[in-house]
Amino acid sequence: MLRPDGDAIGSALACCQILRLLGKDAEVVLHDPVPRIYQPLPFADRVVQTDRVNGNYEAAIIWSATVSSGLAWKGWKIAF
Repeated sequence: MLRPDGDAIGSALACCQILRLLGKDAEVVLHDPVPRIYQPLPFADRVVQTDRVNGNYEAAIIWSATVSSGLAWKGWKIAF
C-alpha cells in the first residue's frame, strides 16, 4: 500500500490475523512504513515494508484504490 491510512492498515492487519488463526502463512506487505500513529495497533510490528515483493506466495489480497498501477509495483505479475 502506498501511504496507507488507518482503515487500510487496520483491515490488512485484521485479515492477516484471521488467516493466521485459520492456520495459513500470512503477512502484510507495505510499500510505505506504518505511520507512527498506527504503530501501536496489534500486529503492526509484523508488517513487512519493502519496495519489491520477494515472497513466493500462493495468493495475494490487494488493497488498492488504483489496482492497475498498484500491480505494477515491482515484483507483482498481473495474473488475471
